Amino acid sequence: MSLGYHVRVATAVAIRDFKIRITYIPWIINSLLQPIVWTYILIYTYRAVIGGASQPLQQHGWPSDYVGFLILGQVLLSLFNALNWRAGMAIQRERWFGTLEIVFLTPASRLIMLAGSSIYGLIDAGWISFTAAVIVFLATGTGFHVQDPAAAVLSLLMAVAGAVSMGIGLAGLYVLTRSAGPLAVAIQYPLRFFSGSSFPLTILPAALQYVGYALPLTYGIEAARMALLEGASLGDVYPLILRLAAISLVSMSLGILFVRWAESLAKKYGWLHTF
Repeated sequence: MSLGYHVRVATAVAIRDFKIRITYIPWIINSLLQPIVWTYILIYTYRAVIGGASQPLQQHGWPSDYVGFLILGQVLLSLFNALNWRAGMAIQRERWFGTLEIVFLTPASRLIMLAGSSIYGLIDAGWISFTAAVIVFLATGTGFHVQDPAAAVLSLLMAVAGAVSMGIGLAGLYVLTRSAGPLAVAIQYPLRFFSGSSFPLTILPAALQYVGYALPLTYGIEAARMALLEGASLGDVYPLILRLAAISLVSMSLGILFVRWAESLAKKYGWLHTF
C-alpha cells in the first residue's frame, strides 16, 4: 500500500478521535487542571517539609530550582498519561464502541491506526501540557536555564517519543489482558513513583531504581530537566537520549507484536468478540 494511503488512514483516525474528544469538554478541562493541581500540591508539600531551604534536597540530587524540577516532571507525566489513554487505549476504545471486529478485519495497518491515535494524542495533550507549564512557570516565577537550544529541543522531542512508545507498548498489553480500563488507571501511580517525576530516583533503594531506569519516561524527564533547567549541552544529554531511544524501540516493538498476536488469535479461533 502507498504512503498516501497510510497517511489518509492515520488522518482519518486522528479526526475521528478529535470529534469524540470535543464532545466531552470536562475531559479537556480535567487534562489542563491536573498537572497544575498536582504540581502545586507537591510544591507546597515540600515547602512545608523543608521550610524553604533547598540544601536538604540538593544532598539527594535535586537542582537548586526544585520548583522547576517539579513542574517539568508533572507536565511530562501528564503528557504520558494523555498518550496512555490515546494510543494505549486505542484498541480498547474500539471494543467499547462495538467496532473492534471491523478494525481487525479492515486491510488498514493496525500500527498506522495506532499512529493516528498517537498523532492526535500529541496534538491534544501537547497544547494542554504546554499551557499548564507556562501557567505554573509564570505563577511561581520559575525560569528556564538553557545554554544549548539543540539539547533542549532534542530532549523534549525524545521525551515525547518515549511517551508515544510507551503508549503503543501498552496498547498491545491492554488488548491481551482484556482489562484495559483498570490497568490504564492503575499504571499511572506506579509511573508517578518510579519515573522520577516527583523526586530524584537516587532517593529510592537501589533495587527500585532499576525499575525506574527501565522506563522510557524516566530518561525523557531527566534529559528535559538537564537541558532546560541546568543548562546541559548536547554532549551531556546524549547518553540519556541513546538509552531512551533504545528502550523506546523495544517498547514499541513489543506493543506491535502483542497487537498482532491478539489479532491472529482472534482470527484463528473466532475470538473477535473477546478482544
